[in-house]
Amino acid sequence: MNELLQNFYFKYPLPLRWSDMDALGHVNNAVYLTYLEEARTHYLAAVDWDWEKFGLIVARVELDYRMPLFVQDQAFVYVRCSKMGTKSFELSYNLTKEKDTDIQLVAQAMTVMVGFDYQTQRTISIPDVAKNNIETHDRLALADKY
Repeated sequence: MNELLQNFYFKYPLPLRWSDMDALGHVNNAVYLTYLEEARTHYLAAVDWDWEKFGLIVARVELDYRMPLFVQDQAFVYVRCSKMGTKSFELSYNLTKEKDTDIQLVAQAMTVMVGFDYQTQRTISIPDVAKNNIETHDRLALADKY
């Protein structure tokens, strides 16, 4: 499991709520997108994303489920930037449940984030300051471009 987490420097503790559960007693599949959004928001705060200056939209989501989550599980979302481009970047996510040293992969996901100007309704370049903050935070070598 450690190899799946070795390049992730951001870990978000995920509170599971009764309202997240479905009739089968596990977290409903649709709720995972909310978990990604919550972790992404905290990740972007950790890299000092300036929401007042630079908008972002989610252009694409991929989500692979591996095992169910139950309300008693201790869940976490690991987030990192896996690719950086001119107008977009890719975030990778590993959702886990953890007890002591036992870490189990629950789901893996990816989102493509696109710089966006909400006033003009057009895409924008990802600012250099944001790229630098992400690179510094994630220790990402930006050789892997779109």
